[in-house]
Order: sequence, then C-alpha cells, then structure tokens
Amino acid sequence: MQNIPASMFVSDEIHKHPIKLPDGSSHEFNFRELPSIDFRRIIQIEASKDAEERASAWALAISLSIVDDAGERVLTMEQAAKLKPSVSVAMWAVITELNKFSGKAPSSVEAANGSDTSSH
Repeated sequence: MQNIPASMFVSDEIHKHPIKLPDGSSHEFNFRELPSIDFRRIIQIEASKDAEERASAWALAISLSIVDDAGERVLTMEQAAKLKPSVSVAMWAVITELNKFSGKAPSSVEAANGSDTSSH
C-alpha cells in the first residue's frame, strides 16, 4: 500500500485571521481550508454566463470558510452576500491565501505538477 502524505488533504485546523472592519476596528475570524470540491464549485460559479450567479461566488466561499471554534459554519450564503465590500475583499484575500489559490484555474501543466500558480 502506498503511503499518502497527509499534506495532500485539507486540514481540520482552524486558522484565526484578523479582518479590518469598515469602522476601523479589527475582528478575528476563524477560517477553515476548503476541500477541492468546494473550490471547484466556486470556480465554476465564477465562470458562469449568468452575472447574478458569478456575483455569488465569493459569498459561497466566505460562507464555507468562516467557522466557529468547533469548525461549524457561522454565516449562510445569504448573510455572506450582505457583507460590506471591504469585508468581503479582506475575507476573500485570506481564503485565497489559506488555500494557496491564485484566483485562476490552473493550466494542465500546473495541475499535473500540483501547483495552482504560474511559474512565469
């Protein structure tokens, strides 16, 4: 049987990150890593021909990523869609960094190498 490295899989670890709020204060949120199936769904939504559907991609990512101390989701997609733009942008930045996702679909060569960022 082949030994499969644990680093290939999403961790159950909760990552705490501060987010600057529009009033100038900062609040610490719990983020979880997203499994590839969720990221694939987000990419497909962002590629939709329907503008309304494309606009919902970040709300889905945020609602799947923000969790309580036990790892349970704390925001519905509808709640995440109502966040102020500056908060959504800050959360999206943490989500993409935490999941090492560049925001673009990897090329077949990058995918084969296990990378989601271009080496250029």
